[in-house]
Amino acid sequence: MINVRETRQGASISMPLFQHTPPTLHPSGWALLAVLPPGTERLPAELQAVLRFCLARTFPLVEQTREGQWILDVSREVEPRFGGAGHDLRVEPEFLLPVPGFCSTFEVVVASDLDASPARIWERVATFEGVNDELGPWLKMSTAPGTSNRLDEGVPLGKSLFRSWLLLGGLLPVEYDDLCFSRLESGRGFLETSSMGTQLAWVHERTLEPVGSGARARLTDRLRFTPRWGALGRPSRLLVTGVFTHRHARLRARFGGEPARIPA
Repeated sequence: MINVRETRQGASISMPLFQHTPPTLHPSGWALLAVLPPGTERLPAELQAVLRFCLARTFPLVEQTREGQWILDVSREVEPRFGGAGHDLRVEPEFLLPVPGFCSTFEVVVASDLDASPARIWERVATFEGVNDELGPWLKMSTAPGTSNRLDEGVPLGKSLFRSWLLLGGLLPVEYDDLCFSRLESGRGFLETSSMGTQLAWVHERTLEPVGSGARARLTDRLRFTPRWGALGRPSRLLVTGVFTHRHARLRARFGGEPARIPA
């Protein structure tokens, strides 16, 4: 059993991670774990791995406890990967998204070893200018008036910042991203847990790790997403793979480097 309330060390949440009334959930229904609860990083490494595996996946609901948590049966997907038996996840409703049934989750991982330090790379990739340089010349992400150009540790976590439109050719809106960050570590990366027009859940984890003496860095993008409609699954995976392969090619052109081998 994984009880996310234990991760908070007695602290309470001042605001829900979804800026709306908690979703309607019911026993025998299904729910998607949309956001990692605060304090996950304080759990033992093995439990953190289980929670990150469950993120953006859908599971059957069993019942609601007297304390208000919902019990999700995660055994079918967790046990083959992590072993053990009788796994369930207990989580507050504000971290869940009700869905009509099982929804497939897709994953894409792209990594590059770049010829620059993590700090130097972060100075570029933690700005909207840098993001749009990666996406260019085909795509561009819009910003909101008054929004900082940088991702820094002052960015509010756990709530939607604004709706960023993905613009084809910098002009034509083709998708949107309701940006929300659950984790942001300057010089090390971020965890974005958002929703998009075509995706119930969009999880983008970007990490920067020093390679060797630290003069080089490995930049890894891990994407996990749950399409709103099943027919979008394979096209979404092909599109996401293509976009992030392009982004990494642009990063290697700027900093130098080569594609990194991704552990199985």
